[in-house]
Amino acid sequence: KEPFDSAAKWLWNDSAVAMRPKNAPGDLEPYTLARASEAGWMWNIPLYHRAGTGYVYSSRYKSSEDAERELRGYLGERATDETSALHLKFTPGRYRRDWVGTCVAIGLAANFIEPLESTTIFLIEYALGNLLTLLPDRDFEPARAKRYNRIVAQMFDEVRDFIALHFALANRRDTPYWRDLAEASALPDSIAEHLEFFRASLPLGERFRNFVFRERSYCCLLSGLGRLPASPYPLLAHIGGDREADLAFAEMAARSSDLAARLPGHPNYL
Repeated sequence: KEPFDSAAKWLWNDSAVAMRPKNAPGDLEPYTLARASEAGWMWNIPLYHRAGTGYVYSSRYKSSEDAERELRGYLGERATDETSALHLKFTPGRYRRDWVGTCVAIGLAANFIEPLESTTIFLIEYALGNLLTLLPDRDFEPARAKRYNRIVAQMFDEVRDFIALHFALANRRDTPYWRDLAEASALPDSIAEHLEFFRASLPLGERFRNFVFRERSYCCLLSGLGRLPASPYPLLAHIGGDREADLAFAEMAARSSDLAARLPGHPNYL
């Protein structure tokens, strides 16, 4: 009966179609792939004998039949007629209070963010850790539940903001889905102020409460989307010139080349 705050305003995706095609010997890449699509994104997780693939999309912009057709087109020969598809619906968002009385909702019973960053297991562990810390005695003081609800809600909202940035700052404008996401109203109010700061400076630690998506995560995201600020941290101008940085990057490049030449490939290693 608790009020549910939907995240759909900022995370439009509410549907998915999943498939499990077989893997060819050369398909076993050492990474998972997320690929932007017409109304969402597709994933490809290579396992030894098969791949986990799917399409997370918005039903506002694409029907389940069209989504499956697009996914099969992307997979090509890997999606045979015998490859079945599993269609799923979900509502992104969270309950305003996960702990009410003597009941605590954890995991999918409490919240869900669309799976671009695979955050569900972390949010479960985070909730359990805070529940153990704030576990009540027989008096069941409401202040403990109130603190728990505030902490887990803040964590959810911060993770939501990071995932919403993937969509809102993307450079695609080729379909109605991506054009709508580019509107200023697509951003949660909670990050609009920080985006203004990111245009002038790289992210700083005071912005983040959690230990999952912090400065380097935001820097990677802003870099990949071509949204890095024009200037680095001003302090860097006072602690060394470009030569030190060039030497450090050259050393990393040389070590990477050496390891790539000597270490076995991913399929051979497995």
